[in-house]
Amino acid sequence: MECNLFWYLLTILKIDFDQNKELIQRYQVKGCTTLVFLKDGVEMDRLQGLQQKPVILRKLEELLK
Repeated sequence: MECNLFWYLLTILKIDFDQNKELIQRYQVKGCTTLVFLKDGVEMDRLQGLQQKPVILRKLEELLK
């Protein structure tokens, strides 16, 4: 699945670490390079640290199956 095909299946949000302390605490984000994958408000998985595009695409494919 190409990345341009994901757009209609998900929403991507960039959260300001300093201005969203409640969300950071709720999802126990330890670093500012954290991707949290949610479905209906429930965490399905996460990636921490800087990730390359192929790693993110594989994770999205896995979670969207």
